[in-house]
Amino acid sequence: EVSWGVAVEGAVRLEDMVYRRLGAAWFAATELEDALPSIAEHMGTALGWSVAEREEQLRLCRARLREDLTFS
Repeated sequence: EVSWGVAVEGAVRLEDMVYRRLGAAWFAATELEDALPSIAEHMGTALGWSVAEREEQLRLCRARLREDLTFS
């Protein structure tokens, strides 16, 4: 699904992949934390991300997940 999201659907950000392409943030948020590094690695390879870019994508995605999972 990650390969398809990048190659066919044009996903270029981890957040987009997790929220829009996979829908994982809405259905498996707790399990997603374990899967995020692998998803980012796969996307990074496909898109030519540097290690720094991959880490930034992870940081941004995790920040949004934390924000979305905080109920006030």
